[in-house]
Amino acid sequence: MANNELLNQLNETITLAERMLAKSPKLDVVQGKAVDMVEGFLYSNIIINYRDNLTEDNLMELNITKEDAEKIKRELRGLFKRCEETLEAGFNKGKINAEVYQMFRNQVCEISKNASLLLLEFENAVDITSCEKKVEQFRERAKTLGKELKVGTAKFENGSLNISVGFDDD
Repeated sequence: MANNELLNQLNETITLAERMLAKSPKLDVVQGKAVDMVEGFLYSNIIINYRDNLTEDNLMELNITKEDAEKIKRELRGLFKRCEETLEAGFNKGKINAEVYQMFRNQVCEISKNASLLLLEFENAVDITSCEKKVEQFRERAKTLGKELKVGTAKFENGSLNISVGFDDD
């Protein structure tokens, strides 16, 4: 993935999420799902691209043994599957987040220091710091997006109560 390609895709994902939130009820659960989707997109992309970059050329360049590369692919197979499902589903089906990503990083480092160097190179190439900053900015902005719900009530002469729920007109 090229230097700014992931950041550009992340920006597009955030823009879509903001549009969705602007039309949705202003509820913590809806805002949380949107942030989860964006975070899952970021970390799933990095994890899958890392796996896909365990190529012979990269293994040779960084002195990563084929055994270590196979061990990474084998031991993290479940995580790779969760990431693929997240990217295919368009929502964070695999529940991929910063905590899961940190566990991934730790496991790669435990398996092979050289394999962790490939991950560091990849993180630098995609500018993970800027990407994570964008996610945090979106997390804060998401709290302000959405339409306020308006609940109205009316009591009729016969004693029945009518409740209506709608959006406030901005």
